[in-house]
Amino acid sequence: MKIRTRLKLTTWISLGAIVVMFGSFVWSLRVISRADQAMGLSDEMQKIVFERVLLRDEFLLHAEQRPRAQWMAKSETFRKLLDQADHDFSRPKDKILLQEARKNFDATISIFSEIMKKSSRAEPEGGKAVVFNEAETRLIMHGFMKAYVLKDCIDRLYESAHQTSTDARNRGVLITVLFVICGVLAIVINTVAINKMMTGRIAALSHGVGIIGAGNLDHRIAVKGDDELSDLARSGNEMAGRLKASHTSIDNLKKEIVAREQAEDKIMKLNEELERRVIERTAQLEAVNRELEMFSYSVSHDLRAPLRHLIGFVELLNKRVPESFDEKIRHYLAVISDSATQMSKLVDDLLSFSRMGRAEMTVVRVSLDKLTQAVLKMLQTETGGNDIVWKIGPLPEVTGDPAMLQLVMMNLISNAIKFTRKKIRAEIGIACTPGNAGEHIFSVRDNGAGFDMKYHDKLFNLFQRLHRTEEFEGTGVGLANVRRIIQRHGGRTWAEGVVGTGAVFYFSLPATTRVDGRS
Repeated sequence: MKIRTRLKLTTWISLGAIVVMFGSFVWSLRVISRADQAMGLSDEMQKIVFERVLLRDEFLLHAEQRPRAQWMAKSETFRKLLDQADHDFSRPKDKILLQEARKNFDATISIFSEIMKKSSRAEPEGGKAVVFNEAETRLIMHGFMKAYVLKDCIDRLYESAHQTSTDARNRGVLITVLFVICGVLAIVINTVAINKMMTGRIAALSHGVGIIGAGNLDHRIAVKGDDELSDLARSGNEMAGRLKASHTSIDNLKKEIVAREQAEDKIMKLNEELERRVIERTAQLEAVNRELEMFSYSVSHDLRAPLRHLIGFVELLNKRVPESFDEKIRHYLAVISDSATQMSKLVDDLLSFSRMGRAEMTVVRVSLDKLTQAVLKMLQTETGGNDIVWKIGPLPEVTGDPAMLQLVMMNLISNAIKFTRKKIRAEIGIACTPGNAGEHIFSVRDNGAGFDMKYHDKLFNLFQRLHRTEEFEGTGVGLANVRRIIQRHGGRTWAEGVVGTGAVFYFSLPATTRVDGRS
Protein backbone atom coordinates (compact mmCIF):
# COMPACT_ATOMS: atom_id res chain seq x y z
CA MET A 1 0.00 0.00 0.00
CA LYS A 2 1.27 3.46 -0.89
CA ILE A 3 2.38 5.72 1.96
CA ARG A 4 0.04 8.39 0.67
CA THR A 5 -2.84 5.87 0.87
CA ARG A 6 -1.85 4.90 4.42
CA LEU A 7 -1.83 8.54 5.50
CA LYS A 8 -5.19 9.13 3.82
CA LEU A 9 -6.59 6.06 5.58
CA THR A 10 -5.31 7.33 8.94
CA THR A 11 -6.88 10.71 8.27
CA TRP A 12 -10.22 9.15 7.34
CA ILE A 13 -10.14 6.92 10.44
CA SER A 14 -9.51 10.00 12.60
CA LEU A 15 -12.28 11.93 10.89
CA GLY A 16 -14.64 8.95 11.22
CA ALA A 17 -13.90 8.64 14.93
CA ILE A 18 -14.52 12.36 15.41
CA VAL A 19 -17.80 12.18 13.46
CA VAL A 20 -19.00 9.14 15.44
CA MET A 21 -18.04 10.78 18.75
CA PHE A 22 -19.82 13.97 17.73
CA GLY A 23 -22.90 12.01 16.62
CA SER A 24 -23.03 10.06 19.88
CA PHE A 25 -22.61 13.28 21.85
CA VAL A 26 -25.44 14.95 19.94
CA TRP A 27 -27.66 11.88 20.37
CA SER A 28 -26.94 11.82 24.12
CA LEU A 29 -27.75 15.51 24.42
CA ARG A 30 -31.02 14.95 22.58
CA VAL A 31 -32.03 12.05 24.85
CA ILE A 32 -31.03 14.03 27.95
CA SER A 33 -32.97 17.05 26.73
CA ARG A 34 -36.13 14.98 26.15
CA ALA A 35 -35.72 13.33 29.57
CA ASP A 36 -35.24 16.73 31.24
CA GLN A 37 -38.29 18.06 29.42
CA ALA A 38 -40.36 15.07 30.59
CA MET A 39 -39.07 15.52 34.13
CA GLY A 40 -39.98 19.20 34.09
CA LEU A 41 -43.44 18.36 32.75
CA SER A 42 -44.03 15.75 35.48
CA ASP A 43 -42.81 18.24 38.10
CA GLU A 44 -45.32 20.81 36.81
CA MET A 45 -48.05 18.14 36.96
CA GLN A 46 -47.09 17.34 40.58
CA LYS A 47 -47.48 21.00 41.52
CA ILE A 48 -50.87 21.28 39.86
CA VAL A 49 -52.07 18.04 41.53
CA PHE A 50 -51.01 19.43 44.91
CA GLU A 51 -52.68 22.81 44.22
CA ARG A 52 -55.91 21.04 43.14
CA VAL A 53 -55.95 19.17 46.46
CA LEU A 54 -55.61 22.43 48.40
CA LEU A 55 -58.31 24.19 46.36
CA ARG A 56 -60.63 21.16 46.69
CA ASP A 57 -60.25 21.09 50.47
CA GLU A 58 -60.82 24.86 50.68
CA PHE A 59 -64.02 24.55 48.65
CA LEU A 60 -65.28 21.61 50.71
CA LEU A 61 -64.63 23.51 53.94
CA HIS A 62 -66.08 26.89 53.01
CA ALA A 63 -68.09 26.28 49.78
CA GLU A 64 -66.73 29.47 48.24
CA GLN A 65 -66.83 30.18 44.49
CA ARG A 66 -63.21 31.40 44.24
CA PRO A 67 -61.50 28.04 45.04
CA ARG A 68 -64.07 26.31 42.86
CA ALA A 69 -63.18 28.51 39.85
CA GLN A 70 -59.45 28.11 40.53
CA TRP A 71 -59.85 24.34 40.88
CA MET A 72 -61.58 24.22 37.48
CA ALA A 73 -58.80 26.35 35.87
CA LYS A 74 -56.07 24.14 37.36
CA SER A 75 -57.91 21.08 36.10
CA GLU A 76 -58.00 22.49 32.56
CA THR A 77 -54.27 23.23 32.78
CA PHE A 78 -53.60 19.70 34.01
CA ARG A 79 -55.59 18.28 31.07
CA LYS A 80 -53.34 20.17 28.64
CA LEU A 81 -50.26 18.85 30.44
CA LEU A 82 -51.59 15.34 30.08
CA ASP A 83 -52.02 15.87 26.33
CA GLN A 84 -48.45 17.16 26.10
CA ALA A 85 -47.19 14.21 28.17
CA ASP A 86 -48.49 11.81 25.51
CA HIS A 87 -45.74 13.18 23.21
CA ASP A 88 -42.95 13.54 25.81
CA PHE A 89 -43.24 10.07 27.45
CA SER A 90 -42.55 7.30 24.98
CA ARG A 91 -41.72 4.24 27.07
CA PRO A 92 -44.53 1.63 27.39
CA LYS A 93 -44.65 1.72 31.20
CA ASP A 94 -44.90 5.52 31.09
CA LYS A 95 -47.78 5.25 28.62
CA ILE A 96 -49.58 2.91 31.08
CA LEU A 97 -49.05 5.38 33.93
CA LEU A 98 -50.40 8.20 31.76
CA GLN A 99 -53.52 6.19 30.90
CA GLU A 100 -54.13 5.44 34.56
CA ALA A 101 -53.49 9.09 35.49
CA ARG A 102 -55.91 10.31 32.80
CA LYS A 103 -58.60 7.81 34.01
CA ASN A 104 -58.26 8.93 37.64
CA PHE A 105 -58.14 12.60 36.59
CA ASP A 106 -61.36 12.21 34.64
CA ALA A 107 -62.89 10.44 37.66
CA THR A 108 -61.94 13.31 39.99
CA ILE A 109 -63.41 15.82 37.56
CA SER A 110 -66.64 13.82 37.34
CA ILE A 111 -66.94 13.21 41.10
CA PHE A 112 -66.23 16.73 42.28
CA SER A 113 -68.29 18.28 39.49
CA GLU A 114 -71.21 16.18 40.79
CA ILE A 115 -70.52 17.35 44.35
CA MET A 116 -70.37 20.97 43.22
CA LYS A 117 -73.55 20.63 41.16
CA LYS A 118 -75.55 19.04 44.06
CA SER A 119 -74.22 21.45 46.61
CA SER A 120 -76.97 23.98 47.31
CA ARG A 121 -75.95 25.00 50.79
CA ALA A 122 -75.17 28.55 51.56
CA GLU A 123 -71.83 29.58 52.89
CA PRO A 124 -71.53 28.70 56.61
CA GLU A 125 -71.89 31.55 59.04
CA GLY A 126 -69.46 32.54 61.71
CA GLY A 127 -66.62 30.37 60.28
CA LYS A 128 -68.38 27.10 61.08
CA ALA A 129 -67.42 23.95 59.20
CA VAL A 130 -69.61 22.66 56.44
CA VAL A 131 -71.63 19.59 57.32
CA PHE A 132 -72.05 16.85 54.64
CA ASN A 133 -74.63 14.12 54.58
CA GLU A 134 -73.70 10.46 54.36
CA ALA A 135 -74.02 10.15 50.54
CA GLU A 136 -71.93 13.21 49.98
CA THR A 137 -69.33 11.98 52.40
CA ARG A 138 -69.03 8.65 50.56
CA LEU A 139 -68.74 10.51 47.23
CA ILE A 140 -66.06 12.81 48.65
CA MET A 141 -64.08 9.86 50.03
CA HIS A 142 -64.25 8.17 46.66
CA GLY A 143 -62.93 11.39 45.09
CA PHE A 144 -60.12 11.49 47.64
CA MET A 145 -59.09 7.97 46.65
CA LYS A 146 -59.03 8.84 42.93
CA ALA A 147 -57.01 12.02 43.67
CA TYR A 148 -54.54 9.99 45.74
CA VAL A 149 -54.13 7.44 42.94
CA LEU A 150 -53.66 10.33 40.44
CA LYS A 151 -50.95 11.83 42.62
CA ASP A 152 -49.25 8.45 42.91
CA CYS A 153 -49.25 8.07 39.10
CA ILE A 154 -47.72 11.51 38.63
CA ASP A 155 -45.06 10.81 41.27
CA ARG A 156 -44.12 7.58 39.51
CA LEU A 157 -43.97 9.45 36.19
CA TYR A 158 -41.57 11.98 37.76
CA GLU A 159 -39.39 9.17 39.12
CA SER A 160 -39.39 7.48 35.68
CA ALA A 161 -38.39 10.74 33.93
CA HIS A 162 -35.64 11.35 36.51
CA GLN A 163 -34.32 7.83 36.07
CA THR A 164 -34.41 8.19 32.23
CA SER A 165 -32.43 11.47 32.44
CA THR A 166 -29.84 9.87 34.72
CA ASP A 167 -29.52 6.81 32.47
CA ALA A 168 -29.17 9.01 29.37
CA ARG A 169 -26.39 11.02 30.98
CA ASN A 170 -24.53 7.93 32.11
CA ARG A 171 -25.00 6.25 28.72
CA GLY A 172 -23.82 9.36 26.84
CA VAL A 173 -20.70 9.66 28.97
CA LEU A 174 -19.94 5.95 28.60
CA ILE A 175 -20.42 5.92 24.79
CA THR A 176 -18.33 9.10 24.36
CA VAL A 177 -15.51 7.69 26.51
CA LEU A 178 -15.58 4.39 24.62
CA PHE A 179 -15.46 6.07 21.22
CA VAL A 180 -12.67 8.41 22.33
CA ILE A 181 -10.62 5.48 23.60
CA CYS A 182 -11.23 3.41 20.47
CA GLY A 183 -10.45 6.34 18.14
CA VAL A 184 -7.26 7.25 19.99
CA LEU A 185 -6.14 3.61 20.04
CA ALA A 186 -6.80 3.22 16.29
CA ILE A 187 -4.88 6.40 15.47
CA VAL A 188 -1.98 5.51 17.79
CA ILE A 189 -1.69 1.94 16.46
CA ASN A 190 -1.81 3.07 12.81
CA THR A 191 0.68 5.88 13.45
CA VAL A 192 3.11 3.57 15.28
CA ALA A 193 2.88 0.97 12.49
CA ILE A 194 3.53 3.56 9.77
CA ASN A 195 6.39 5.12 11.77
CA LYS A 196 8.03 1.74 12.36
CA MET A 197 7.70 0.74 8.71
CA MET A 198 8.98 4.08 7.36
CA THR A 199 11.88 4.34 9.83
CA GLY A 200 13.31 0.97 8.88
CA ARG A 201 12.79 1.45 5.15
CA ILE A 202 14.31 4.96 5.17
CA ALA A 203 17.34 3.72 7.13
CA ALA A 204 17.91 0.93 4.57
CA LEU A 205 17.47 3.37 1.70
CA SER A 206 19.89 5.88 3.24
CA HIS A 207 22.48 3.14 3.82
CA GLY A 208 22.22 1.92 0.20
CA VAL A 209 22.47 5.43 -1.24
CA GLY A 210 25.57 6.05 0.89
CA ILE A 211 27.25 2.93 -0.48
CA ILE A 212 26.44 3.90 -4.10
CA GLY A 213 27.59 7.47 -3.45
CA ALA A 214 30.92 6.15 -2.13
CA GLY A 215 31.61 4.64 -5.57
CA ASN A 216 30.30 1.07 -5.30
CA LEU A 217 28.11 1.10 -8.40
CA ASP A 218 27.53 -2.68 -8.15
CA HIS A 219 25.57 -2.32 -4.92
CA ARG A 220 21.76 -2.57 -5.16
CA ILE A 221 19.24 -1.39 -2.60
CA ALA A 222 16.75 -4.02 -1.38
CA VAL A 223 13.26 -3.30 -2.74
CA LYS A 224 10.36 -4.16 -0.44
CA GLY A 225 6.70 -3.43 -0.93
CA ASP A 226 5.02 -1.30 -3.54
CA ASP A 227 5.03 2.24 -2.19
CA GLU A 228 6.92 5.49 -2.68
CA LEU A 229 9.98 4.26 -0.77
CA SER A 230 10.22 1.17 -2.97
CA ASP A 231 9.89 3.40 -6.06
CA LEU A 232 12.72 5.54 -4.69
CA ALA A 233 14.85 2.41 -4.14
CA ARG A 234 14.21 1.27 -7.74
CA SER A 235 15.16 4.72 -9.02
CA GLY A 236 18.41 4.57 -7.03
CA ASN A 237 19.23 1.15 -8.47
CA GLU A 238 18.48 2.36 -12.01
CA MET A 239 20.67 5.42 -11.44
CA ALA A 240 23.51 3.22 -10.26
CA GLY A 241 23.12 1.02 -13.34
CA ARG A 242 23.17 4.01 -15.69
CA LEU A 243 26.21 5.45 -13.92
CA LYS A 244 28.04 2.16 -14.22
CA ALA A 245 27.12 1.82 -17.91
CA SER A 246 28.29 5.36 -18.70
CA HIS A 247 31.32 5.35 -16.41
CA THR A 248 34.66 5.77 -18.19
CA SER A 249 38.24 5.76 -17.00
CA ILE A 250 40.04 8.87 -15.77
CA ASP A 251 42.31 8.83 -18.85
CA ASN A 252 39.35 8.91 -21.20
CA LEU A 253 37.85 11.79 -19.25
CA LYS A 254 41.12 13.73 -19.47
CA LYS A 255 41.32 13.12 -23.22
CA GLU A 256 37.75 14.32 -23.63
CA ILE A 257 38.50 17.47 -21.62
CA VAL A 258 41.56 18.22 -23.75
CA ALA A 259 39.60 17.62 -26.96
CA ARG A 260 36.86 19.97 -25.77
CA GLU A 261 39.38 22.68 -24.89
CA GLN A 262 40.96 22.38 -28.34
CA ALA A 263 37.56 22.53 -29.99
CA GLU A 264 36.66 25.66 -27.96
CA ASP A 265 39.92 27.35 -28.98
CA LYS A 266 39.22 26.52 -32.63
CA ILE A 267 35.68 27.88 -32.37
CA MET A 268 36.95 31.10 -30.78
CA LYS A 269 39.48 31.58 -33.62
CA LEU A 270 36.78 30.91 -36.22
CA ASN A 271 34.47 33.44 -34.52
CA GLU A 272 37.20 36.07 -34.52
CA GLU A 273 37.91 35.39 -38.21
CA LEU A 274 34.21 35.58 -39.01
CA GLU A 275 33.83 38.90 -37.18
CA ARG A 276 36.83 40.32 -39.03
CA ARG A 277 35.39 39.23 -42.38
CA VAL A 278 31.98 40.68 -41.52
CA ILE A 279 33.60 44.02 -40.69
CA GLU A 280 35.57 43.95 -43.94
CA ARG A 281 32.52 43.02 -46.03
CA THR A 282 30.43 45.70 -44.32
CA ALA A 283 33.08 48.33 -45.06
CA GLN A 284 33.31 47.15 -48.67
CA LEU A 285 29.51 47.24 -49.03
CA GLU A 286 29.33 50.76 -47.61
CA ALA A 287 32.10 51.86 -50.01
CA VAL A 288 30.27 50.29 -52.96
CA ASN A 289 27.03 51.98 -51.94
CA ARG A 290 28.79 55.33 -51.71
CA GLU A 291 30.39 54.77 -55.10
CA LEU A 292 27.02 53.83 -56.62
CA GLU A 293 25.40 56.92 -55.19
CA MET A 294 28.23 59.11 -56.46
CA PHE A 295 28.06 57.40 -59.84
CA SER A 296 24.29 57.88 -60.04
CA TYR A 297 24.61 61.51 -58.99
CA SER A 298 27.46 62.17 -61.44
CA VAL A 299 25.72 60.49 -64.37
CA SER A 300 22.45 62.28 -63.67
CA HIS A 301 24.21 65.62 -63.23
CA ASP A 302 26.34 65.20 -66.39
CA LEU A 303 23.29 64.22 -68.48
CA ARG A 304 21.32 67.32 -67.63
CA ALA A 305 23.43 69.77 -69.69
CA PRO A 306 23.34 67.71 -72.95
CA LEU A 307 19.61 67.18 -72.54
CA ARG A 308 19.00 70.90 -72.05
CA HIS A 309 21.04 71.56 -75.21
CA LEU A 310 19.06 68.94 -77.12
CA ILE A 311 15.70 70.38 -76.03
CA GLY A 312 16.87 73.91 -76.82
CA PHE A 313 18.11 73.05 -80.30
CA VAL A 314 14.89 71.20 -81.11
CA GLU A 315 12.95 74.30 -80.14
CA LEU A 316 15.21 76.41 -82.36
CA LEU A 317 14.70 73.99 -85.27
CA ASN A 318 10.93 74.17 -84.82
CA LYS A 319 11.13 77.96 -85.05
CA ARG A 320 13.50 78.00 -88.07
CA VAL A 321 11.95 75.36 -90.34
CA PRO A 322 9.41 76.70 -92.81
CA GLU A 323 5.74 75.81 -92.40
CA SER A 324 5.83 73.96 -95.73
CA PHE A 325 8.23 71.42 -94.21
CA ASP A 326 7.30 67.78 -94.41
CA GLU A 327 4.96 66.72 -91.56
CA LYS A 328 7.11 63.68 -90.90
CA ILE A 329 10.05 65.94 -90.11
CA ARG A 330 7.90 67.94 -87.67
CA HIS A 331 6.70 64.67 -86.12
CA TYR A 332 10.29 63.50 -85.73
CA LEU A 333 11.23 66.76 -84.06
CA ALA A 334 8.24 66.47 -81.69
CA VAL A 335 9.24 62.90 -80.77
CA ILE A 336 12.82 64.03 -80.12
CA SER A 337 11.58 66.89 -77.92
CA ASP A 338 9.20 64.65 -75.91
CA SER A 339 11.84 61.98 -75.45
CA ALA A 340 14.41 64.53 -74.31
CA THR A 341 11.87 66.07 -71.90
CA GLN A 342 11.00 62.60 -70.53
CA MET A 343 14.69 61.81 -70.11
CA SER A 344 15.26 65.16 -68.37
CA LYS A 345 12.46 64.38 -65.95
CA LEU A 346 13.93 60.93 -65.37
CA VAL A 347 17.32 62.48 -64.63
CA ASP A 348 15.71 64.91 -62.18
CA ASP A 349 13.94 62.00 -60.46
CA LEU A 350 17.21 60.06 -60.28
CA LEU A 351 18.91 63.05 -58.69
CA SER A 352 16.07 63.32 -56.18
CA PHE A 353 16.28 59.58 -55.44
CA SER A 354 20.05 59.83 -54.96
CA ARG A 355 19.78 62.87 -52.69
CA MET A 356 17.06 61.15 -50.64
CA GLY A 357 19.46 58.38 -49.72
CA ARG A 358 22.18 60.82 -48.63
CA ALA A 359 20.04 63.50 -47.02
CA GLU A 360 20.10 63.93 -43.25
CA MET A 361 16.70 63.62 -41.51
CA THR A 362 15.30 66.39 -39.34
CA VAL A 363 12.88 64.64 -36.98
CA VAL A 364 10.17 66.88 -35.55
CA ARG A 365 6.43 66.69 -34.85
CA VAL A 366 4.57 66.97 -38.16
CA SER A 367 0.82 67.51 -38.63
CA LEU A 368 -0.14 65.22 -41.53
CA ASP A 369 -3.46 67.07 -41.76
CA LYS A 370 -1.85 70.46 -42.47
CA LEU A 371 0.84 68.89 -44.66
CA THR A 372 -1.82 67.18 -46.83
CA GLN A 373 -3.75 70.42 -47.26
CA ALA A 374 -0.56 72.16 -48.40
CA VAL A 375 0.13 69.38 -50.95
CA LEU A 376 -3.43 69.64 -52.32
CA LYS A 377 -2.94 73.38 -52.92
CA MET A 378 0.30 72.72 -54.79
CA LEU A 379 -1.40 70.06 -56.97
CA GLN A 380 -4.41 72.15 -57.96
CA THR A 381 -2.93 72.76 -61.43
CA GLU A 382 -2.60 68.98 -62.06
CA THR A 383 -6.33 68.30 -61.69
CA GLY A 384 -6.94 69.84 -65.13
CA GLY A 385 -10.44 70.88 -64.18
CA ASN A 386 -11.49 67.27 -63.43
CA ASP A 387 -14.43 66.69 -61.14
CA ILE A 388 -12.73 65.12 -58.09
CA VAL A 389 -14.57 64.15 -54.90
CA TRP A 390 -12.10 64.38 -52.01
CA LYS A 391 -12.76 62.27 -48.91
CA ILE A 392 -10.16 63.23 -46.36
CA GLY A 393 -10.44 61.91 -42.80
CA PRO A 394 -8.71 63.29 -39.73
CA LEU A 395 -4.95 62.76 -39.88
CA PRO A 396 -2.83 62.73 -36.69
CA GLU A 397 0.51 64.28 -35.84
CA VAL A 398 3.54 62.07 -36.43
CA THR A 399 7.27 62.26 -35.80
CA GLY A 400 9.42 62.57 -38.92
CA ASP A 401 11.13 64.76 -41.51
CA PRO A 402 8.59 67.30 -42.87
CA ALA A 403 10.19 67.65 -46.34
CA MET A 404 10.41 63.88 -46.88
CA LEU A 405 6.85 63.25 -45.67
CA GLN A 406 5.63 66.05 -47.96
CA LEU A 407 7.33 64.29 -50.90
CA VAL A 408 5.57 61.05 -49.93
CA MET A 409 2.14 62.68 -49.91
CA MET A 410 2.99 64.59 -53.12
CA ASN A 411 3.86 61.37 -55.00
CA LEU A 412 0.86 59.36 -53.75
CA ILE A 413 -1.74 62.09 -54.30
CA SER A 414 -0.35 63.09 -57.74
CA ASN A 415 -0.47 59.39 -58.73
CA ALA A 416 -4.13 59.22 -57.62
CA ILE A 417 -4.92 62.36 -59.68
CA LYS A 418 -3.04 61.00 -62.72
CA PHE A 419 -4.75 57.58 -62.76
CA THR A 420 -8.27 59.04 -62.32
CA ARG A 421 -8.10 61.53 -65.21
CA LYS A 422 -10.15 59.26 -67.46
CA LYS A 423 -12.94 58.94 -64.87
CA ILE A 424 -16.01 61.14 -65.31
CA ARG A 425 -16.36 61.37 -61.53
CA ALA A 426 -13.07 60.77 -59.74
CA GLU A 427 -12.98 59.88 -56.03
CA ILE A 428 -9.82 60.16 -53.94
CA GLY A 429 -9.77 59.31 -50.23
CA ILE A 430 -7.06 59.92 -47.64
CA ALA A 431 -7.44 58.27 -44.21
CA CYS A 432 -5.59 57.00 -41.16
CA THR A 433 -6.34 53.97 -38.96
CA PRO A 434 -4.55 52.63 -35.87
CA GLY A 435 -2.27 49.63 -36.39
CA ASN A 436 -0.34 47.23 -34.21
CA ALA A 437 2.08 48.42 -31.51
CA GLY A 438 0.79 51.98 -31.66
CA GLU A 439 1.69 52.59 -35.34
CA HIS A 440 -0.41 54.73 -37.72
CA ILE A 441 -1.52 53.26 -41.06
CA PHE A 442 -2.22 55.86 -43.77
CA SER A 443 -4.01 55.11 -47.04
CA VAL A 444 -4.53 57.00 -50.34
CA ARG A 445 -7.45 55.48 -52.23
CA ASP A 446 -8.70 56.21 -55.76
CA ASN A 447 -11.22 54.79 -58.23
CA GLY A 448 -8.90 55.07 -61.23
CA ALA A 449 -7.21 52.60 -63.57
CA GLY A 450 -6.04 50.22 -60.81
CA PHE A 451 -3.53 47.41 -61.41
CA ASP A 452 -3.23 43.64 -61.47
CA MET A 453 -2.36 42.30 -57.99
CA LYS A 454 0.08 39.73 -59.40
CA TYR A 455 2.46 42.66 -60.13
CA HIS A 456 2.04 44.36 -56.72
CA ASP A 457 5.59 43.42 -55.65
CA LYS A 458 7.06 45.50 -58.54
CA LEU A 459 5.24 48.76 -57.77
CA PHE A 460 7.79 50.22 -55.35
CA ASN A 461 10.90 49.12 -57.30
CA LEU A 462 12.99 51.65 -59.25
CA PHE A 463 11.95 52.18 -62.93
CA GLN A 464 9.06 49.68 -62.60
CA ARG A 465 5.85 50.82 -64.33
CA LEU A 466 2.63 48.85 -64.92
CA HIS A 467 1.21 51.20 -67.59
CA ARG A 468 2.59 52.42 -70.90
CA THR A 469 3.88 55.96 -71.21
CA GLU A 470 1.27 56.67 -73.90
CA GLU A 471 -1.47 55.91 -71.33
CA PHE A 472 -0.03 57.58 -68.22
CA GLU A 473 3.18 59.56 -68.01
CA GLY A 474 5.82 58.80 -65.40
CA THR A 475 9.37 57.60 -64.80
CA GLY A 476 8.90 54.80 -62.25
CA VAL A 477 10.91 56.60 -59.57
CA GLY A 478 8.19 58.21 -57.43
CA LEU A 479 6.97 55.08 -55.61
CA ALA A 480 10.57 53.91 -55.13
CA ASN A 481 11.24 57.24 -53.45
CA VAL A 482 8.12 56.73 -51.25
CA ARG A 483 9.36 53.32 -50.10
CA ARG A 484 12.87 54.65 -49.35
CA ILE A 485 11.50 57.57 -47.27
CA ILE A 486 9.04 55.41 -45.31
CA GLN A 487 11.72 52.80 -44.61
CA ARG A 488 14.02 55.52 -43.26
CA HIS A 489 11.16 56.48 -40.93
CA GLY A 490 10.86 52.86 -39.73
CA GLY A 491 7.59 52.13 -41.57
CA ARG A 492 6.21 49.85 -44.30
CA THR A 493 4.62 50.34 -47.74
CA TRP A 494 2.20 48.14 -49.68
CA ALA A 495 -0.66 48.48 -52.15
CA GLU A 496 -3.90 46.82 -53.27
CA GLY A 497 -5.71 47.25 -56.56
CA VAL A 498 -8.21 45.95 -59.09
CA VAL A 499 -7.88 46.67 -62.81
CA GLY A 500 -10.43 49.28 -63.88
CA THR A 501 -11.78 49.75 -60.33
CA GLY A 502 -9.04 51.59 -58.44
CA ALA A 503 -6.11 51.21 -56.10
CA VAL A 504 -5.16 51.83 -52.47
CA PHE A 505 -1.60 52.72 -51.45
CA TYR A 506 -0.70 52.20 -47.77
CA PHE A 507 2.20 53.30 -45.64
CA SER A 508 2.73 53.02 -41.91
CA LEU A 509 4.59 55.26 -39.47
CA PRO A 510 5.54 54.22 -35.94
CA ALA A 511 4.49 56.22 -32.91
CA THR A 512 8.10 57.41 -32.52
CA THR A 513 10.40 57.58 -35.52
CA ARG A 514 14.05 56.60 -35.08
CA VAL A 515 16.59 58.28 -37.34
CA ASP A 516 18.27 55.35 -39.10
CA GLY A 517 20.81 57.31 -41.15
CA ARG A 518 21.17 56.82 -44.85
CA SER A 519 19.52 53.95 -46.70
